Amino acid sequence: MSAGLPGIHTLPVETISHIFRYLVREELDAIPEHHEKLPPALILRLVCRRWHAVALDTSELWVELVGPYGIEWTRRALGLSKNLPLDLNIVSGQTSWQRREIKDVPHSLPLLKREKHRIRDLKVDCYSPPYSLEREIIWALFTAPLPKLESLNLRHIEHTLDENLLSGATPSQLKELNLYSCTMTVNCVLLHAPLTTLDITDCPIWTSTDELLDALSHLPQLEAFHWEVTLTTYNQHDRPFKPLPITAALCPNRTLIHLPHLRSIDMLTQAEYIVHIMAHIVFPTSCAISVQLELDNLPREAASIDELCVVLDLVFGRRLRAAFPDDGDPSGFQTMKLDCFLEDFTAGVTVEWSEPISPSGPQWFTLGFLPLLDGEDEYVCAESMTILRHILTHWPSTVHGIVNLISEHNGFYTNPQAGVAIEDQPWSQLLRYVPTLESINVQRDIQGLPDALMYHATNLTLPHLRRLDVGGVEFTLDQWTGLMRSIKMIPGVEDVPRQDSDRTLALLLENCQLGGVEMPTLATLETDD
Repeated sequence: MSAGLPGIHTLPVETISHIFRYLVREELDAIPEHHEKLPPALILRLVCRRWHAVALDTSELWVELVGPYGIEWTRRALGLSKNLPLDLNIVSGQTSWQRREIKDVPHSLPLLKREKHRIRDLKVDCYSPPYSLEREIIWALFTAPLPKLESLNLRHIEHTLDENLLSGATPSQLKELNLYSCTMTVNCVLLHAPLTTLDITDCPIWTSTDELLDALSHLPQLEAFHWEVTLTTYNQHDRPFKPLPITAALCPNRTLIHLPHLRSIDMLTQAEYIVHIMAHIVFPTSCAISVQLELDNLPREAASIDELCVVLDLVFGRRLRAAFPDDGDPSGFQTMKLDCFLEDFTAGVTVEWSEPISPSGPQWFTLGFLPLLDGEDEYVCAESMTILRHILTHWPSTVHGIVNLISEHNGFYTNPQAGVAIEDQPWSQLLRYVPTLESINVQRDIQGLPDALMYHATNLTLPHLRRLDVGGVEFTLDQWTGLMRSIKMIPGVEDVPRQDSDRTLALLLENCQLGGVEMPTLATLETDD
């Protein structure tokens, strides 16, 4: 240390306390891998007596010691943190959830009950035994108001959340509500809070779309909405969701619900419920949309699919036209990504459009659809392709301006035994709509793409294609040969003037094999002059 400079032990108390608060903020903001094994409070108090005294008087240091370090530290930290807000993680049994969940929950609950008026962020997961702990948690923390509660995340709660929760007092500061596999009634006080985030997964709350829409009508400040219903949501409850025809969304005399602050909406359930909800809510054109439509209740007849497409035009196509009012080129999104429905069902398709050209458009628009399976689910089904073709034909923003195409769909082709002509196969149909394409990125499965690239020039031209990325594919010799041949024969590439292109197609391979041998990462193929 340079002569004349004071040591750290002589720093003013205010400076030391400020440093301590800064370290707490840094620790809270750090990614889990960078967290210290011990919180700052337990480290800084050991430096010297003076720092120990300052640490005891810096209440911010002690908040994160409430819970994760045993009952004694919880007792001390509740006092040393004074009246600062508390963020609590309460977990029954083992979990992979966030770090620093409360230890020794049964003995800590009486202490936390006395300080529950300080709770700001509360996470409770009762997935694992002992299940009796749920009753203790509800009794300790949810039978009286929580005036400072801002965020609540509940998972696997069997206790019915109703109008008597929190003694019937609406949590006036609650902004974020996340529920997973919980039971709630439509008149629960939590749904009357000024929520900005509502995330509901596998929770039997509403019995009709009208009930759900009524709940949304009381949340004018909502910014993010997620609703996911699976086969397990209602099976174990005697509260079936009321059936609804797909055409109910076309009702002309519908009451619209305005959500002017909505930034993202994400839904997964039966198609008829999603389109009905979407037809009744109004939100900004910049709102990101992600919906996964299960078509189990929709017959596979062509008339039913046509009927669905008409409804999709109303609830989604019209929104995209409002977001991208210019139908010219360029307009809409720049990137299109294909995947299996929920990354699992090859018969269905999920398409994500992103990188909007216009700031008025959403950052992403995701639409997935899964028709009723009939046993042949190794390949994308005809109904999925019919819906996709309709979208690409009638919604200009989904094709105008697309320069990047990504596919992680491992069944985007027809049954090889079906004898489908090349021009009618999925890849050929898709590429027909995106002549502005500059790059294709294919992961896991390339079947069907080489044939589509070779499809004759009169029906398919890709004059701007300059890059092909292939990842995770185990090539047979025939597949590799076919790909090389198709690259050399890409229609239209010979017509691109040299000043606009170096007339090369970059091929990037990553984690690919040929006959069990790892292939080189990069090769660049030049087209013939």
